[in-house]
Amino acid sequence: RRSRPSVASAKARESATRFRTAMATHAAYFAVLADHELARVAADGLERAQEQFAIARVRVLAGDAITSDSLQLLLEVNRARIAVLRRDSALAVSRLRLGRQIGLDGPAEAAPDSSSTSPVPFTLAQAIDEMRRRGPELEAARAAERRASAALVAERESYLPEIRVGYTMG
Repeated sequence: RRSRPSVASAKARESATRFRTAMATHAAYFAVLADHELARVAADGLERAQEQFAIARVRVLAGDAITSDSLQLLLEVNRARIAVLRRDSALAVSRLRLGRQIGLDGPAEAAPDSSSTSPVPFTLAQAIDEMRRRGPELEAARAAERRASAALVAERESYLPEIRVGYTMG
């Protein structure tokens, strides 16, 4: 009686663990993609800041602007460089996290998946409702509850008194 619910509980916990692992892997994959895009945006910002600074320097040399204008733009260039360094380090961290998640010794690259153009067959509210009814964590909890209930029944059975009916001659 006890072993069947215990096996079901173990299977449910395994399913929940697989689900959490898959979710963490997906999160790490999409973090790499997001950090790639953010690094690209930061690099574009640096390029624009450098172009504006170059234009400002030419204007100062031509006498059309004052030096403090170009100094402000130089500050923007330096801020953009810092933003690029931050985004690049965030990308390196997310690539290492993805590599660790999938079992590599080093970083992993995430290529965008262009094949997933079909719409999702359910809404977010439907997905949340389904997870509340049949999610792996909930199934694991229900299986653990059944296992505990079976263990309780088995323990109670061992404490029931034994009554023997019969008579003795004597």
